[in-house]
Formats: sequence, structure tokens, C-alpha cells
Amino acid sequence: TLEVFSTSSQLKLSYDASNETTFATGSGGDLTITPSGGDIDLAGNVKITGQAYSDGIVTLVDGATITPNWNDGNVQKVILGAVGRTMANPTNIQPGATYILVVVQDGSGSRTITTWGTAYEFPANTAPTLTTTADRADVITLVAYNADTLMCTSVLDFTIN
Repeated sequence: TLEVFSTSSQLKLSYDASNETTFATGSGGDLTITPSGGDIDLAGNVKITGQAYSDGIVTLVDGATITPNWNDGNVQKVILGAVGRTMANPTNIQPGATYILVVVQDGSGSRTITTWGTAYEFPANTAPTLTTTADRADVITLVAYNADTLMCTSVLDFTIN
């Protein structure tokens, strides 16, 4: 069923009473698609003219144990506030996805991640030695090989302007 349900150019496509997707056009012409199931599956090739991006970089809460939730966004950062942090296995890994984790030193520097969860697989089974200079950042790129394995590479020592 396809119905127009308001005067603000909004549409709803329904399968049944509890499974539907709404399409809303804002005053700036932006289209928002909201499925009740949470996922949008596209079959075939997808061509994008312009950029595809998230709504900013998700900031993780620093603590003794840091746990990314990839449902929050594919690009996340943590500003380390102490030594000896543990990067726990993240939640909601989707096989085939690419994720980016930005690890930032606070204004004091010398912060470390000493333990990585078993899902993080670095080349030769060796996690990188992260930059310890204050206000610098390292970028870890993660490819989800399966729901339990993130193949990780790192590029280290970025200046943050």
C-alpha cells in the first residue's frame, strides 16, 4: 500500500500494519527514508553522485574498557585519557563492512591501549605501537571478514588541526 499521509510531501509504503517505510522531504529538499525494520537493502549496483557520509564522527566514551558499537556509525573516535586501556570486541560487526577507528591522545599524551579484543587481527598478530605525542591521532582501518574477525591496518601520527 502506498499512501500520502501529510501535507509535507511525506509518503508511507506498507507491507502490513507493522512493516512500513516512510519517505519524508524536508524544507531543504533532503529525503529521509525510515524503515520500521531498521535496514535498507539495495539490490544491484548503486551509483552515488556526490558524497556518501555519516552524520559526523561518533565519539566513544573513554574508560578502562572501550567498546565500539558499529551500529552507532562506521567512523568512531576515542580520546584516550589514561594508560592501559582495553579495546574490547565491538558489538554489531557486519561481515563485509569497513570501519574506521581514530585513536586520539589527550593534551597530556603518553596514553596507551595495552589490550585488544580477540576480534582485532593485526598483521603478523602484532598490534601497532600507538603514537603517544599529545594531541596526535592514529587511524585504524578495520575490514569485517566475518562477525568475529576484523582485519586491521594502521596509519600513525596525524596532526589534528
